[in-house]
Amino acid sequence: MLEKYVYNPEVLVEIAQDYLQAEEDLQTYTLNHNLSSSREEIEYLSRKKESVCTWLAMLKACRMVRADPDIVLATVKAMNRYERLKGWRICVHLPTGLSIGCSERGEDRVRRFFSLGDEWHGYFRSNGRRFRWLDKT
Repeated sequence: MLEKYVYNPEVLVEIAQDYLQAEEDLQTYTLNHNLSSSREEIEYLSRKKESVCTWLAMLKACRMVRADPDIVLATVKAMNRYERLKGWRICVHLPTGLSIGCSERGEDRVRRFFSLGDEWHGYFRSNGRRFRWLDKT
């Protein structure tokens, strides 16, 4: 019997933070420099490579643990927005431990939230409308 692999979801958050930081560095460099000299172009390409490499690292890490990279990135962006709104620094954390009224640990909830759906995910979604063959006439 195979053991269930358990990973630390905070690692995915750190990798996503690295990607967002590299992307922000690239954007600020592009805005502040006109890339007219070869030195500026080399620096731009270096920052672009760093951004692409961190993005690929995040994709591969998510693929390895079957997490949805879009959900991971959206979670990290929401955490960053919340920190900026409140003026805090590194205060938003993923839930850990047991919650009141919940038998599931916080890390398990985050792993379930990050996980990819199966191939039938969303296929049998209802729009709330009653079908004609269910009406009693």
